[in-house]
Amino acid sequence: MPHRTLINAIFLVSAAAFFGLGCQDIGDGSGDGRDDPTGVTASGDGKLYEAEDRTDDNDCDVSRKHSGFTGAGYINYGDKGAWIEFDDIDVELAGLYSLTFRYANGSSATRTTALTVNGQAAGEVPFGVTGGWKSWDIGEIVAPLREGKNTIRVKATSSSGPNLDHMVVTASDLCPDDPKKTEPGECGCGVPEGSCGPQNKLPYHETFDSLGGAFTCSKDTCAWTSGKIVTSGATSLEILADASCREVGLFESSDYLKMSYRFDGGAWKSFFGRTDDFQPLKVSETVAGGGDTLEIRIEAKTSASNQTYEVDDLIVKETGDDPQPGECNEGCYEIAPSGTSDDTALIQNALDNLKAGDTLRLKGDFVIGHTIYLPSNFTWILDGTLTLGDNAELDKAGVVEDGIDTRRLTGITEQPGGAAGIDMSGGAYYGNAENNAKKGVRFINFIEVTGSNFHDMTIENASDDNFTLGPKSTHNECRNLVSRDAGVDENMSGNGLTDRGEYNKWYDCIAEDCTSDGWTPKSRHSEFHRCIGRRNQGPGWGLYARLDGTSQDDNRGAVIEGNKFFACQAYDNLRGGFSMDISANCGEGAVV
Repeated sequence: MPHRTLINAIFLVSAAAFFGLGCQDIGDGSGDGRDDPTGVTASGDGKLYEAEDRTDDNDCDVSRKHSGFTGAGYINYGDKGAWIEFDDIDVELAGLYSLTFRYANGSSATRTTALTVNGQAAGEVPFGVTGGWKSWDIGEIVAPLREGKNTIRVKATSSSGPNLDHMVVTASDLCPDDPKKTEPGECGCGVPEGSCGPQNKLPYHETFDSLGGAFTCSKDTCAWTSGKIVTSGATSLEILADASCREVGLFESSDYLKMSYRFDGGAWKSFFGRTDDFQPLKVSETVAGGGDTLEIRIEAKTSASNQTYEVDDLIVKETGDDPQPGECNEGCYEIAPSGTSDDTALIQNALDNLKAGDTLRLKGDFVIGHTIYLPSNFTWILDGTLTLGDNAELDKAGVVEDGIDTRRLTGITEQPGGAAGIDMSGGAYYGNAENNAKKGVRFINFIEVTGSNFHDMTIENASDDNFTLGPKSTHNECRNLVSRDAGVDENMSGNGLTDRGEYNKWYDCIAEDCTSDGWTPKSRHSEFHRCIGRRNQGPGWGLYARLDGTSQDDNRGAVIEGNKFFACQAYDNLRGGFSMDISANCGEGAVV
């Protein structure tokens, strides 16, 4: 069996190459060793680079003395310090790559080499004894490469190096920051497969989850390319993005930020470029449709660590595809209130008959007396109000686990089994808490939604919580939500905005005048940008490590970790601004 040496390199690098100049061919005249290809061959889906085709070297020879090699020969290392380089290692996507070397070592001791990638140390590759110079084996190391050209050097650090036949570069993990995926797939890194909805269809919305929430470039040359966005039939497209730079006044003339697009894998066309610093701005470009697929590319370079370009919130949509107030385009269905005391059946029937990608506009003032269930991959626009009727007969929604029951009476939630790709916006939602006080209602209560957008909404006066993303909700975005007046009194208090999921993003949202906490971010790895908690009876932000339903006897706790807060505020709250504590109602295992 071949001996594999596997070493994981965990730092960031840039490019890979093996250079080979001035080496002598020292074939012994005994014929082409390829006639007898004995031993192990490194193979698979990767790209093979013959060692004798290196682009630079120091103290090495090309030899054909010992049989069994591939290609035109192999590299025979000289003394300690000898090295070869390849500068033509080209990969389409950044990530972790396996570098597999085929070699022979007929000496009596392991020969060790140091690997550098784009000038940075990437670990050691020990080439063990193979039992003869005609016996070939493989050694392997995993290291990160960046998109485009990479340069790799293999340098002997012991008395000499091995006889090196070739190197195979194979993708190992193209989503190193996503513990659940090793390649982008259809949804991209950071988004579970099957949950992205219309991720690569119009309208396309990139939030850069795999890059930590934004494309950034600092003291480096950086590039990012989107997946292929389906644009078939679109005659005109809008490309929008937020661009900014940090440390205005320090950028140099060689620094740049530019954005390009191309159709169907053709030539790139630039639509935005800056070679200086600038105040935050909205990039907006209209381009004529030109193919079945579109890609967006962002490139940047800065010279110092305190100089950073940033791009976030990239959107591609068909020009004019957003229904405006008072209009409903193709695939958009508009309903008006029934005039009765309960519009639930009217709304649910319309939802149940939608196709993927359709829009439902609710125009007017609606009342519901039963729970509404939202499907996947559609747009909901409320052009008016939606009120919970008196003493509404609602279903419970939530998660049931051993010892924990998080189900609550719910006004609006997703269909059983979860939903993805919902775009919900507009209007005002009234929970009618006084006439539902005995029930403890969560008005908008999602349990398992992914890849969805909730924006430009007001939610008021639920008898429990106004708006909740539940424990199985991931990779959603909430913008411009105002949640106020949740709860009835101290005996039935309510929270404004709650995140119990993970990897969600909140922008410019407000939780105010609630009988308990404004915000309850019991979440993992979510982000909160410019959000406010004010005038609440509890804290503005209550980061209590507690799952609903736990008690002192349950010995169960929640984990709150990895959340990020950017320019968030808390003021005029009765019990403090940011309260990060383990609730007294929690058993062992609660962690903040």
